[in-house]
Amino acid sequence: MVSSTKDEDNNRVVTTTLKFITPDDLLIRRRRLVFRVTLTDGRQYLLGSDERPYPMIEITENCPDAIKDNHLNEVVITYKSLHIPPYIMV
Repeated sequence: MVSSTKDEDNNRVVTTTLKFITPDDLLIRRRRLVFRVTLTDGRQYLLGSDERPYPMIEITENCPDAIKDNHLNEVVITYKSLHIPPYIMV
């Protein structure tokens, strides 16, 4: 997960990008999802909201020719907001 800030029209916009691979088929369709992200050090963040703008989800399904190549689905989630993703206290 990477967050970066940029000034657009006198507003500070934070763009957060989450990338992961999964063997699961993600049937997202038109649902508005919020993601709880757990980092390797155990910290958790909330990515998304029940209000606009919603996270943009891009899924790439790999079907390579060789059996040894990556068969996992690549998922990229992009979320733009005015604040960094909130930290979840566990």
